[in-house]
This record gives sequence, C-alpha cells and structure tokens, in this order.
Amino acid sequence: MMVWGSFQIENRNTYLWRVCRLRLHLFRDERQWFWASEYTEDSVDDRPVVAEQVAEPLDASWRRLITRSLSSQVVAAPLLPDRPVVVVPSEALSIAAQAEVRLYFALPLWLQLRGGDRLSETLCEFGVTQLSNTWLGDTFSGRLCYGLRASIRYEPEDVAVPPGYSLCALQIENRSETVATLDKLAVPCDIMALYRRKPVEQAERSELERDRASEADAEREHTPYLLRSNEIILTYTRERELQVRLRPEQPALRAEWERVAEPRVQVQDSVWHKSVGLLKRIGEY
Repeated sequence: MMVWGSFQIENRNTYLWRVCRLRLHLFRDERQWFWASEYTEDSVDDRPVVAEQVAEPLDASWRRLITRSLSSQVVAAPLLPDRPVVVVPSEALSIAAQAEVRLYFALPLWLQLRGGDRLSETLCEFGVTQLSNTWLGDTFSGRLCYGLRASIRYEPEDVAVPPGYSLCALQIENRSETVATLDKLAVPCDIMALYRRKPVEQAERSELERDRASEADAEREHTPYLLRSNEIILTYTRERELQVRLRPEQPALRAEWERVAEPRVQVQDSVWHKSVGLLKRIGEY
C-alpha cells in the first residue's frame, strides 16, 4: 500500500496512519482538524496502515488546528528530516588512500498532512520513527542534529528500505595519503530535495504496450525503493577534513525521477553559510 497521496476524510470521523513506528490519528470537525501521535517500540512494520477509519482512541492527547477554508481531503506528503542527520555506520567504515566508492543507506522520512485552502495548509508533520538528538560541533558554534545508526551497503538492492524511508546515496572520496576511517557521516537533510520514481507513461499506447507498461509499473511498485534524495559527496581531504556537498541534478536523474519535496532550507541563506561550514568540519569531532 502506498503511504503517500490524497485521502478523503469524512466529517466527525477518526482515521489512522501507522507507518513504521509512528501512530497518527486524525479527526475532522468541519474546519477543525485534530490529531494525536505516538511512537511504539514495536519492530518496523512493512505493511503500513493509511487513512483507515477507526474508533476514536480513549487516551489520546489531541492537538487542534482551524484552517482557513473547508476541505474534506488531506494530502499525505513525504519530507526529509528538518535537521542534519549524523549517521553512525553499524559497521566500522574505512576507505583506502586515494580511493572512492558509492555507498547507500535508508533514511527515515517525515509524514506531512496538508488540508484546508487548496490542500496547502500544513496540519501536522512527524517522523515515521523517533530519531535521537545529537550535538554536532563545540558548545558555542555547534548545531542540534538527529542521530541515526544505519547499515551502509555497497549495492542499492542490498539496502532494506521500509515504507516511509528513502534511499540515500553517498559518494565517498578519500583524497588523503592514509586510510580514512569514518565513524560518523554528516547528512545535510534540510538542504536536500526528495525524488520519486516516475511511472511508465501509458497514454496513446497499444494494448500490448499498455500491458508491458503495467508490468513495469508493478515491478517498480515492488522495487526496494521508490523515493530517493540528492546524492551526497563526502571528500576526505589531505588536511584530514571531511567536506560535505550535494551532487547537482543530472539529466538521467530528471529523466527517471521527479522532485516531490523541495529543500527545507536554501543554502543561499546567510545563516547556512556557518552551518554548512560546520558540517565540513565534522571530521574534527
């Protein structure tokens, strides 16, 4: 079942989203939207529940938003985390001198619900799992980030990408003369975009072509990942610093993938000059 999309919400009814460890209840009373969220300690569920009508939970702690206009629909949209994520590999990661490699891991997303005026008003947003908090940098110039322990894999097909996660690619370049051991990796999620694999176009095709397209779509529905982020380039310099930058969009990416979420923060923002510089110095901490 697809987690993302548009859903009808009947008046004075309660609906449930259960994605990974997130449990989110939503209730509508005309222009008033109520929601209650919690995280469970259960194992990650690969069969999400999406906009399922349920009984109102008895012990929920509700929050409320009154929108500008009446709407009976909500959009469930994926977003990348709203802070940088410091990824700790589950196994020690070392790169030989003057070597480079592309690696992959699964990154948890945020579930955002929008409704109201032209479905443009944000009702709420929550991570599909509860990430830990970690501090990056020193006391005065540091930044609050999320922490994530992840399995870093050599092939994208080897990455387990549950519903509510995206694939993230890392291009690691060791420009130094020694082996680089990376015990943590800075991922600037809030300046990254999110992409969705495009469906095969079926308009104006023969019946055979439509059947083949449907088979291709079905195959894509069962691929390990349907969402991906920008590719990150990590360069371990001769000065033993770890520099972080994003790979520009390539024509091949635009041909097969469509952007579904813009970066939360534009890097042109002067506040981010310092933040990005801080990420570049992660190797010092």
